[in-house]
Amino acid sequence: MKTILNPEMLSDTELLSKIISGRDALLKSTYVLQHLTMDKLLESSFDELTNIYKLSKTQAENLSVVKSFRKRSLIKSELKVIICSKDVFDLMQPYYLDKTIEEFFCIFLNRRNAILYVQNISKGGISGTVTDVRVIFKSAISKLASGLIVSHNHPSGNFAASDSDTKITQKIKEAGALLDIQLLDHVICTSQDYYSFADNGLL
Repeated sequence: MKTILNPEMLSDTELLSKIISGRDALLKSTYVLQHLTMDKLLESSFDELTNIYKLSKTQAENLSVVKSFRKRSLIKSELKVIICSKDVFDLMQPYYLDKTIEEFFCIFLNRRNAILYVQNISKGGISGTVTDVRVIFKSAISKLASGLIVSHNHPSGNFAASDSDTKITQKIKEAGALLDIQLLDHVICTSQDYYSFADNGLL
């Protein structure tokens, strides 16, 4: 009778070897975890896994599937009410997992501040992304949003707002005022922390 595998009994290295499987899986798992923490492993790109950590394409794909499954399990699909900036941070963190470039999102809300839709507005480079205000409000109008919250990530880990962050926030706020769609917050996220324009009195 075949013994049923209990993942809870496996070490991190053994568990990773089961995930990637294939040739020399245990040896490669040992090498990877000597150089990366589990969090950093989940943030590593496909190219890093194959070129730097020497996983085969199949092994990197196996790990990417698990990473994607983990990410989707964290993203909440139910209609949720946003009460504070921490709610925004908790909501957006799964969207920024594994990201090494800046991405800009909008959260469209109804009058109760319940989420209507989360939309990726733009993608950029390591240090910035270009955001078109017209795209934001075209979507806001089509979804009959009463308010919105914008968010983007800083892959560098520095959550301080830049001059360009402040300028685009003001631009969105002014455009929203003309359309009676209130900008409630702009939340900048890193992997561990966040910065809220509303909390800091900048809205």
